[in-house]
Parts: sequence; structure tokens; C-alpha cells
Amino acid sequence: MEGLPNQNEQEVGLLTAGLCGKQGLGPAMHYTVKARNGGMDQFDANHLKQFDDRSGTLKRLVADALFDNVVL
Repeated sequence: MEGLPNQNEQEVGLLTAGLCGKQGLGPAMHYTVKARNGGMDQFDANHLKQFDDRSGTLKRLVADALFDNVVL
């Protein structure tokens, strides 16, 4: 995952161009990442990814258990 825009820095008045230079992102990528992540910071995005991974694992376990019950 690309580095997410640090909204705290932008909220205190750091211009987008300065923030992009600091992060090594172009302005277009900055706005793309910001829009895609809906205002989440890096910490929240990482937790959401972990949650999604765990949710997928649990869904597969339930599907396997249901399939085993149907087969029996």
C-alpha cells in the first residue's frame, strides 16, 4: 500500500505540494490515495486490512464447516 496522506499535517496548513514533496507522491496520486481511503490514516488502513484478512479466513472456515455438514 502506498503511503497515505498525513491529514494532520494537511489540516494544520501544510500545502498539498509541500506534503507531496515530503512523501514522494505527485499531487494526482495524493488525491487518488486520499479518495480511495476515505480519510483514513495509515494506522486505520492497516487495521482495516487486518480485519478484512481475518474476516476472509473466518468465512472460509465457516464455509468448510458447512460443506462438511452437508457431505455428512
